[in-house]
Order: sequence, then C-alpha cells, then structure tokens
Amino acid sequence: MYLERQLLFLFTAVGSLNGFFAAVYFAFFQKKRGQATLLLAALALMISIRALTSTMIYIDEGVTLILCPIAVVACFLIGPFLLLYIKSVHWASEIIRQDWLVHFAPLLIILSCELLFFGVTRLEWLKNAMFVHWLFYIILSGIELRNTINSALTGSKKISDTDLWLLRLVVGAAIVWVAHLITRYTNYIVAGWSFSIVFYALVWSRLHRQGNSSGLVPEPNRYNSKKINPREAELIGSRLRSLFVEKGMHTNPDLKIADVAIALAVSPHYLSQFLNDNLGQRFSTFVNAYRVEDAEKMVRTNHLLTLEAIGNECGFKSNSVFYEAFKKAKGMTPAQYKKTLR
Repeated sequence: MYLERQLLFLFTAVGSLNGFFAAVYFAFFQKKRGQATLLLAALALMISIRALTSTMIYIDEGVTLILCPIAVVACFLIGPFLLLYIKSVHWASEIIRQDWLVHFAPLLIILSCELLFFGVTRLEWLKNAMFVHWLFYIILSGIELRNTINSALTGSKKISDTDLWLLRLVVGAAIVWVAHLITRYTNYIVAGWSFSIVFYALVWSRLHRQGNSSGLVPEPNRYNSKKINPREAELIGSRLRSLFVEKGMHTNPDLKIADVAIALAVSPHYLSQFLNDNLGQRFSTFVNAYRVEDAEKMVRTNHLLTLEAIGNECGFKSNSVFYEAFKKAKGMTPAQYKKTLR
C-alpha cells in the first residue's frame, strides 16, 4: 500500500512539473511566440499550480492553509486563460485590452480584497465560487467552439487539426474540473492524477496527429475567413472612428499605423489585419478617406484658405498627394470640386 501511494504521488508530481516545464517552454523557447502561445503558457502554469498544490496537500495536510489560497487563485485564472487562448487561436487575432479588463480586472479585485482582508477565514466560500467560475468558463469555451462540437457530433464537416486540438483542450479542462470537484469528497491526489492523465493524453494526441513535425502549439486558424471576431471588430471599429472623428488623429501628416495601434492598445499587426480583412482597406487609404471628407467640408465652408492650405490642415503632406487622394475618392480634383460650388 505504501509503494502504491508513493508511485501515485510520483506520477502526479511528475505530471505537474512537466506542466511547469511546458509553460516555460511555450513562454520562452517556442520559436514562433505570439499572444496565443503566451496564453497557453499561462493556462498550463495555472493548471500545474493547482495540480501540484493538490498533490502536496495529499502528502502533508499540514500545508493546507498555506497552499489552499494559492490553489484557489490559480483555479480562478484557469477559466479566463482557457477562453482567451481559444479565442486567440480560433479567430487568428490578438485579444484586445477590453477583453483582458473584462475577464481579469473584477476577478483580481475581488480575490485581492478577499485574501488580504479575510485571509483563509472564508476560504470555503471562495472554493465554492471557484468551481462555479471555472465551470462557467468551460461552458463559454464550449460555446466558442459550438460549430466544431456540432461537426464532431454529426460528422457533417471535417474538423481541422487546430479545432480538434482546441476541442480536446476544453474536454481536458472539463475532466480536470470534475476531478477537482470530486476531491472535495474523496482524496486530493485525484486532482493531481487527473491533470497528469490529461496532460500526457494531450501531448500524445498532438504529436501523434502531427507526426511530431509541427510541435505542440497549432497555428491559428486560417480557414474560411481571417476576419476578426465580429464583436471585437465592432469594438475596434468604434474606437477607431472615435480617434479620427472626435480627436482628429488623421490630421497629423506624419501619422503611422504604429501610432494608431498604440492609441488603441493593440499591435500594428492586429490593426493591419482589421483594416485589410474586415474593412478591405490599407492603412493609407483608410486615413486619407477621413482627410478627404474633412477637405470637402472645408472647401465648401472656408473661403479664406487656399486649396493647398486646406490639404495641409487635413493632414496631407503635399499638394500632389492631396489632389490624387481627393480625385480618387470624389472623381474630380479639389479645384474642379470648388468650381461646382459656384
């Protein structure tokens, strides 16, 4: 019995430690590191922490008061990292600042206040909330993959390797959730043991599926459409319009895509993808459209400024660029347009 106990502990501990190593590998040594890879590293780290703490409590229950708060915090973070990773890969886009705030800001505030002011005295309440929160995000992740789940159940459509990986990840997270729920009534080793089983199953399935040629982390989806998640696209479009309409960012003649990306708190690549795939425009075309609209209004209403001065006011670096952009948008030069107003 003692040997069986030790072997069980060894298996779960090694699985948890391998999860740590996987997180470090994804975060620092993966060749193509993007936001999705870092989210996967964070997810692996949180689940590993939870599994390892369960294993340590199984060996020595005296460390429960020390490790339980750490385990609870890790569990609260598993769900958000799971959903954000799936969204990042599924939509082949970066998670924008609003999503980070929505999923993490309220959570971190509540956890910080609870652990700082109440410590472990009300830990049971947190543990109950933890399981509900974790399950809620598993359900949200399933909803994100609802088309994949439907294809898997009906066989109506072939599932891509990437979607199959994401689906297995959600199922694995659900299995670990069930195991942790069971530990409330049985033995803590079940939690760590479940993670080891799921971890090695995911690694094996990924390497087996890919023939060990493309690594553990799949490339973001490129099927059907590269367009960004519609909700995120609507949000980024609204914020982009605000920058140009209300703040007049386009009037800066030296404006670069990196400047706008910084103002939106996204990467230049993400912004470029949004403009190209969702609006069908290049950055210069998008900016010049706002400049031309402003120029048209000024030509109609301002009779003191020359056309060249109007172009400068609207952000065009030269008169030739102004004329070319205006003619392309309106079908006539600014001078010709001005004559039609007489």
